[in-house]
Amino acid sequence: MKKTIATTVFPSYETIVKDTIFALVNKEITVEGIVIYDKSGHVLYMNELAKKHGLPDSLTVDDVSQLECLYPNGESEMERERNPFFRFIKNETVEEVNIWLKKKKQPTMILSVQGESLPKLINQEGYVVVTRDIAQQRWTEQCLLMSEQRYKSLYEYNPDSVSWLDLSGRFLHVNPATELLFGSPLNELIGQSFIDYVGDSITDIEKYFRDAIDGQAQHLDVRFRHASERYLVLSVSMIPMIVNGAVVGVYLLAKDVSHQRKIEQLNYYLSYHDSLTKLPNRRFFIKRLREELKLSNAEQSKVAIMFLDLDRFKMINDSLGHSVGDILLKKVSERFLRLLPSKECLFRIGGDEFTVILSHCEREEVAGLAQKLIDVLQKPFTLAEQELFIGVSIGISLYPDNGDSIELLLKNADTSMYEVKARGKNHYQFFESYMEQTRELIHLESELHKALDHNQFVLCYQPKFDLRTNEICGAEALIRWKHPRRGLIPPAEFIPYAEESGLIIDIGEWVIRTACQQIRDWRNEGRKAVPVAINLSIKQFQHKDIAAIIGRILDETDIPAHYLELEITEGISAYDMTVVTHTLQELDKLGVRISLDDFGIGFSSLNYIKHFPVDTIKIDKSFVQHIYQNQKDAAIVQSILTMGHGLRLTVLAEGVETEEQLQYLRTLHCDQVQGFMFSKPLPVGEFQERYLGLS
Repeated sequence: MKKTIATTVFPSYETIVKDTIFALVNKEITVEGIVIYDKSGHVLYMNELAKKHGLPDSLTVDDVSQLECLYPNGESEMERERNPFFRFIKNETVEEVNIWLKKKKQPTMILSVQGESLPKLINQEGYVVVTRDIAQQRWTEQCLLMSEQRYKSLYEYNPDSVSWLDLSGRFLHVNPATELLFGSPLNELIGQSFIDYVGDSITDIEKYFRDAIDGQAQHLDVRFRHASERYLVLSVSMIPMIVNGAVVGVYLLAKDVSHQRKIEQLNYYLSYHDSLTKLPNRRFFIKRLREELKLSNAEQSKVAIMFLDLDRFKMINDSLGHSVGDILLKKVSERFLRLLPSKECLFRIGGDEFTVILSHCEREEVAGLAQKLIDVLQKPFTLAEQELFIGVSIGISLYPDNGDSIELLLKNADTSMYEVKARGKNHYQFFESYMEQTRELIHLESELHKALDHNQFVLCYQPKFDLRTNEICGAEALIRWKHPRRGLIPPAEFIPYAEESGLIIDIGEWVIRTACQQIRDWRNEGRKAVPVAINLSIKQFQHKDIAAIIGRILDETDIPAHYLELEITEGISAYDMTVVTHTLQELDKLGVRISLDDFGIGFSSLNYIKHFPVDTIKIDKSFVQHIYQNQKDAAIVQSILTMGHGLRLTVLAEGVETEEQLQYLRTLHCDQVQGFMFSKPLPVGEFQERYLGLS
């Protein structure tokens, strides 16, 4: 018999791997990197992940020593007894341990490592090592830990109240700031409904809370009751707490803004109220009027705006002092308030001006109240140990009758008030369409104050002619206002306002200086210089320094005085003749020429004229117009010429427009003429090119 030799049959490489992985999976070990070593420490199998993880090629002391294993926190090197790879050499089972694995010239890996002997069912001695890359996991855990710490810091150390509410509004958790804010300890707050602490309408708060539960964040101010029974104003945010797409509660964030809101309320009051009378101010008035007009449109009702301006207040304020004026304003407002349906009907918009808004009113009702406001001031005020009388002028505009905008309604009420002032004050006036012209004049007067500063005035020149030589012998300088909107405005439309406001002094000085500068320029340019006549208003003539002003201008422009002619009217004879004569004599000493304008239409005494140092008489154009048709006009003109020549004065006829007028004046031996027949007033450039050629 042939002897049979017993041999050991080892499982194949593929079988070992297959059976090993099967065994590991059955043990519920998550497989990533796998290395199988035989009992000598040589690699039987190493998958790609294990290679990436940097596991040793063999489990020998020399190979393992090339590895640097650290604790996952990197604080210190791992002791050899605890190093999993040295334990693998000893054939010890290693439960899962997390390490930082560093191999020379290789990047550091954060690994979860475990290993044990090959399962007995495989029938092969050796060791299996399983690794997982846990770098991302560790980073996630670290971020989660940091997030938890940050949240805890934000929650625990937040100076504002942060709490969690369940879906019923009960406190589940509160931070320390919540205990301080509500004045109740933690154990008393937990389980209580936050609504129990609300001092405002519970229905409104419950609505906001329901909206938060529905997923809509809410922000509002709420009055909360403190444990001490005082109330706080809290700025509250209700933010839905959403987990897996469902609202599971509400974050309640609250901050005490009581002091801040008080300051805001005070600032609001101060910005909308007059500090002296405590009445609503202009800003409040505009806001209230806007609201009333909007309501009026919806209800198809009328709104009345009254503009009240106190009469004689400025005189009292200036003479008795501002302290008395302030008391008077408060007393006046108190009397007004007693007659009005609401305190918010009366507004002080500045100085001694008030406004009233009346809604749902008719014209008769407004008129009755206006009269009462006037009557209530008839009784004197006793201040500073004396009785003070004051009145009020009231302008009224109605919406929508007198305008469809706030600006227009205020303008019309203001215009109506000025109409009352013009008619004697202490009355009321509804706006009427004819007052639009008055408003335009008021506006024009306001713009007149700016015209001089903005260089809006210009001079035009109208030539005068000598009938003996038929040559130009002079010119009259006539002012025009070059208005930016209305164009050239003739003097008749603005000079009366300039005289009334006193601006005529400054405007008149500008005219004299500009004309003298122009004469100087003509002389310097080599042109034929002619005397220039300037109208001197009565107010200018009455100015005590008129002669000094003209003398200074003549010196500044360095022109001979006879080139300047001053035209005055017969109206000066109505004033103190001693003063008039003295002023004329002072002007005559300067060497300027003086002419008497519009002669024949005044009521001056010829006795005065013979004493005036006058050089020229200008016959008014009203006599020239029908001189060859009306015997009376012709007789008057002839008489003036005879008288003027008898006094050795030059006589000039104004307003010559036809050849017939000119020829008739020639037959009467008139000296000079001026009028549209020859030329209208011309801009300086055109005038000098046409009449003042270069020599």
